[in-house]
Amino acid sequence: MSSSSFTSSCCCSRSSASKIFSSPSSKSSRSSVRRKEKATTTSSSSSSSSSSSRRRRRQRRERVSSIIASSSSSSSSNSSESSSSSSSSLTKEEKKEATKKLLQSQVDVVELSLAERNQNTRVMGCTASQTWVKVSLSREGEGTEGSDGSSAPRLQSYSDSAITRGFLGVVTKMFRGYTLKQIEDIDVESIVAATLRGVSESAVKTSAIDSRQNGFKNALETIKRQARSLLNDFQSDPFPSLIVTKSGCEPKGSFAEAQAKYLTPDDQQVDKLAKLLIEKKCGIVAHFYMDPEVQGVLMRCKAKHPECASRIFISDSLVMADAAVRMVRDEKCENICVLGVDFMSENVRAIIDDAGFPEANVYRMSSDAIGCSLAEAAQTETYEKYLREAGEAKNSLHVIYINTGLDTKASANAKVPTIACTSSNVVNTVLQAAAQIPDVKIFYGPDTYMGGNLVELLTRASTTWSDEEIKQLHPEHDQKSVKKVLDNMEYFRDGACVVHHLFGGEVCRVVRDCYSDAYQAAHFEVPGEMFTLAMEARERNMGVVGSTQNILDFILAKIRGGIEKERKSRELFSSASSSSTPKDKNKHENENNKNNNSTSALEEDGEVYVPERMKFVLGTETGMVTSIVRAVTEELEKNDSSVECEIVFPVSVDSITQVNSSSSGKIVSEAMSSLSIIPGPASGEGCGMDGGCASCPYMKMNSLAALTETLEMIGGESGEKKNFGLELREPKKYEGNNVAKEGCR
Repeated sequence: MSSSSFTSSCCCSRSSASKIFSSPSSKSSRSSVRRKEKATTTSSSSSSSSSSSRRRRRQRRERVSSIIASSSSSSSSNSSESSSSSSSSLTKEEKKEATKKLLQSQVDVVELSLAERNQNTRVMGCTASQTWVKVSLSREGEGTEGSDGSSAPRLQSYSDSAITRGFLGVVTKMFRGYTLKQIEDIDVESIVAATLRGVSESAVKTSAIDSRQNGFKNALETIKRQARSLLNDFQSDPFPSLIVTKSGCEPKGSFAEAQAKYLTPDDQQVDKLAKLLIEKKCGIVAHFYMDPEVQGVLMRCKAKHPECASRIFISDSLVMADAAVRMVRDEKCENICVLGVDFMSENVRAIIDDAGFPEANVYRMSSDAIGCSLAEAAQTETYEKYLREAGEAKNSLHVIYINTGLDTKASANAKVPTIACTSSNVVNTVLQAAAQIPDVKIFYGPDTYMGGNLVELLTRASTTWSDEEIKQLHPEHDQKSVKKVLDNMEYFRDGACVVHHLFGGEVCRVVRDCYSDAYQAAHFEVPGEMFTLAMEARERNMGVVGSTQNILDFILAKIRGGIEKERKSRELFSSASSSSTPKDKNKHENENNKNNNSTSALEEDGEVYVPERMKFVLGTETGMVTSIVRAVTEELEKNDSSVECEIVFPVSVDSITQVNSSSSGKIVSEAMSSLSIIPGPASGEGCGMDGGCASCPYMKMNSLAALTETLEMIGGESGEKKNFGLELREPKKYEGNNVAKEGCR
């Protein structure tokens, strides 16, 4: 089998990659395995505490089942038995009865008032309904106590879905007498599975990939998060964020304020860039992670100057070179500026040469090296030793991450058969290799975190996913074959991106404590803690793991879903309001005015539609926020939507630089001179080891000043270079194209 034939068969399209890494996979079989794993973990502690813990969990599950069984006054013993049996063994009538019982549990809901149905109490991820929950401590004099004698938590809720109200009624009854700690420790999977046992699938299924089961799980996650906040007195939103609406951005926190500042660039800078691009016959390809200031200028330039739109391209590293070839071929660009690290500009140079345009010039943004800690890890003696071990193994294949140098890939291929992968298709690449080459031994590198995350994903698949779910990853695999892949796979243990390395430790603890019910987006390169959070959220259709493009696609898909739900709600309220009297329309006006978080709310007959705010924790480099904001704003404007998108930056205090005019002599742009801080670490030293840097010091070398300087150095009509220093900005060129061809496998 040739390398080229394998390459074409293992690469998946962006759309399929997005589906792979963001599709939900919540099944009852997974729940049972997870409970077994949890019991196994518990048994490793002291025998007395583990026994007590198992007993408490068993009692909670039994209580859930008993509540469901007693939620109807039916005297039929067969009905009680059917509520504890599996859905597959129930008759149609028994399923109908179980569904009826769940609906009857609506009477146990303690209704949340209209004024309190706001963004703070809203449950995210409900695809077909609006749901709110609020956990508070009982007011003095109510006479309710938890099992430990303290004031008992009080659960209030509301949903415009009857089946969801029934679920909330079951939960409300179950939590009576619980302490905050007991609520925090609930097992979400077992509660949902027990509550829906026997319930007709048609009552909770809303589409092929979304179901109200996920909404129920998200409601419980929100309840747990609120209980945790009360128990530990957490700050509600400790991380900075940007709230994106159709009319602009609202920053929360100094870090977000600095990011927002970049989104509205000076038009003089924009016009100057457009003029230089046309005069110098230049195109720009840039990575998502580049400096946010220059991203803002580039995107504004594309929008304001249509003649420049096809000369500016921002993406992940996979397609930057292809875009550069198109600019040279179709737009007749003679010069290409690459805003990225050195291996990206080298790749652009090689692909342009291979496409037959060696006369085109390619430039980096600095005469100094624009390095990459991950790419450099593959050039160490440690990695050479790893490759030698791979070469000695029988039937071995080296899968190398695309974010490495062309010479690195070519050198590796000389030692062991090598194929490149991306963060979008790494799973498909490994599984395709295993399907196509019997007993293949896979050696992945150099990204340690991606390798570890790949192992975690495949381990979950081989233990908790059904064969049908695994076939969504790859049609030729099942649990047994995935286990075999794991047994025959190694990954390098000493390579990491300095940015993604810092999404761990304390930052992940805060995300889990304060944002567990939000949407989670994690790059495949982040440490295991952040990856696990996103994988757990993914199983409720609330998370994505993958490339920067996967993350952007996931956020846009969720926003579009929110817009569609809003459209249907507006149609419903509009048709209903035509028959309402003025008195009816003003019935709850005073109460709605108290709701500061729902200024665009629609109301009819006691129901209220609150524009949804979708909160996303951005587990990757903050540079891509510019692309997210532009894309989301465009969707909201186009649909005149009141949906809001909140981008949360999980950053540590070390991920910002204090702006001090008297310190270091470092030049700060005029746009940022009025701020006390700017995003990114000082002096390029990286961020604190507790995590959350999210700002690459190498990418920040691609500044607006560096781009402008490079463009001004390029010659005019004569093509002459104005400054010898421009030659120092040319990327390494591999003569004869041998390295390029081998490295681009």
